[in-house]
Amino acid sequence: MRVTGETAIRLAERYGLPIHKHEDAHEGFRADIPLEDAQQMLRDGKPELIYTEAEPELIATVAQEIATGTPGVLLLDSQDEEGGAQ
Repeated sequence: MRVTGETAIRLAERYGLPIHKHEDAHEGFRADIPLEDAQQMLRDGKPELIYTEAEPELIATVAQEIATGTPGVLLLDSQDEEGGAQ
């Protein structure tokens, strides 16, 4: 599934997914752009230009984190305390 903007950046940061840039009036399509370039496009108010592909479950997790401001690491930590993976 394709997602754009901040969600795409968060997915790339967390799961190492490549970020791509759609073609626009200034530049053609770019595959696997640096994270810094994607972040700059977000700051420039052009989140629709950047995207990544991810499984719906990953997208839902990251979208929830963005909505609540709660990092997923806290969820993993609570699982560890309950006898999960070390």
